[in-house]
Amino acid sequence: MKKRESILSLLINLTFLINGNFLLSESFANPLPIPMEYYMGSIFTNASLPFNLINADVVFTIDSTDFKNNIGISFEGNYTIFNPNNITEIMIVAPFSINRAVISSNCTVEINDTQISFEVGDPYDLGIVDWVWNYSSYFPSWTYIVCNISIPENNSQTIKYKFNGLMPNPLNPFRRNNEFSILYDLVTSKVWSGNISERVEFRVYGKLPDSIIESPMDEDRLVNINIDGGRCYTWEWTNEQINTERIGIMYETELLKLQLIIIGVSIGIAVTITVATIIFVVRTKKRSKLKE
Repeated sequence: MKKRESILSLLINLTFLINGNFLLSESFANPLPIPMEYYMGSIFTNASLPFNLINADVVFTIDSTDFKNNIGISFEGNYTIFNPNNITEIMIVAPFSINRAVISSNCTVEINDTQISFEVGDPYDLGIVDWVWNYSSYFPSWTYIVCNISIPENNSQTIKYKFNGLMPNPLNPFRRNNEFSILYDLVTSKVWSGNISERVEFRVYGKLPDSIIESPMDEDRLVNINIDGGRCYTWEWTNEQINTERIGIMYETELLKLQLIIIGVSIGIAVTITVATIIFVVRTKKRSKLKE
């Protein structure tokens, strides 16, 4: 009798243990918050200053060769600003949807291949709230890089931003969302005087994105070609006004399908153990009766 009760207790505890481990993994597998979007924006300045952003060359390099564990993201943006007036000092603002500590430790700003100093903070700390609200209501939650540069009258200057980042475990199956986007915002291009020539590339190595983001859609603007180990997605504007607001790539995961598989396996194991337990109890009772 004691042997039978011990075996029954062991089977019941094993059933709870399996289901308990499943619940724990769902709750604690990913304790660190991961943003749904990795967002950068085009540079801007005070709308009252008549400077021209005449050229922008932006490149995202996405390394998703180890997609299940992390995605490497490198950003380089070269912006050429022309000064047609006698005001030589200009404040340049670059928005990022990444926290201040990460930007401070991973970003550089250069002019003529020489690093320059910059400030990092939110628009309230930096005193640019009015500027930011001119473009979008979600910008105030971003981190901003602010720097002051000098451009002689009727001359141009190129400012370069470089950033290297790593997004660990971007598509953890237990996240509440099932997507991860890398986006570039073009809304701020409207603040500059005149037309702009701009080229934005997403060079993706490894796993390719599940979808392309372009809002609003601009037919035939996007060009994508195969490159060694991946694919390059390019948008380009030549001496014109940019009406597109944001572009980028998106990865998705079969979250629901994966969860259903895990739940199904867990239930299947639990049912199997339960049935085995019932059969064991029934057979034990029959043997007891036969002995009597």
